[in-house]
Amino acid sequence: MAAIKRTVNAIGWQRFTYLGHSMGAVVGILYTSVFPEDVKAFISIDIIKPWSLAPELQPAAMKKYFLQYFDNEDKASQPPLIYGEEELVKKTMEGSRSLDDRGARIILQRGARRAEGRVGSLVLTRDLRAKTFFIGFISFEEWKEMAKAITCPLLIIKATDGHKYETEELYKIMLDGFKQDCRHFRYHEMEGKHHIHLTDADAVAGLIVPFFHKLGELGDQDK
Repeated sequence: MAAIKRTVNAIGWQRFTYLGHSMGAVVGILYTSVFPEDVKAFISIDIIKPWSLAPELQPAAMKKYFLQYFDNEDKASQPPLIYGEEELVKKTMEGSRSLDDRGARIILQRGARRAEGRVGSLVLTRDLRAKTFFIGFISFEEWKEMAKAITCPLLIIKATDGHKYETEELYKIMLDGFKQDCRHFRYHEMEGKHHIHLTDADAVAGLIVPFFHKLGELGDQDK
């Protein structure tokens, strides 16, 4: 959230539309609730909320996350591994369990680079430290208050076979929180897995484009 705020300040944006998938959408809920004056509209793909750990589980989980972070930090300082292109496409698909071949190749366009002197080989460019997710330490009640704090137009697209972190009952409470003071709220469930924006981009666009049209009607789009 702080990194986004610094970036927004550095490039001089006043207000913007925030579109996020997965962890990006989790950060979007945080950012939009804390800095509502920055966000003119928010689009979340396959996230209603992440998990919330019970208080008694938090010490052990915090230790686990920090140890993972330190381990990834150490790995990031070592020479990167080199993969054959097809091997890395396969590993990306297997790791996600929701990407097809085309989606994996799209991910790798920005997540990998060609290995110097090795034809047909790739090196991952992502920061391994970002693989450790420090979430779960915010209570459900706090997430609900964040949902209620979002007042800009909001679109949530949830994959029917995507990631699930709560019961349907708690998701409903969260959605009611989003609706409470939201100027324009839309919730759609769409068949597919977690990476629906890559595996079925046209269908996702078919929900986002009308949302943008509505923003234009509401006067929330920049000229």
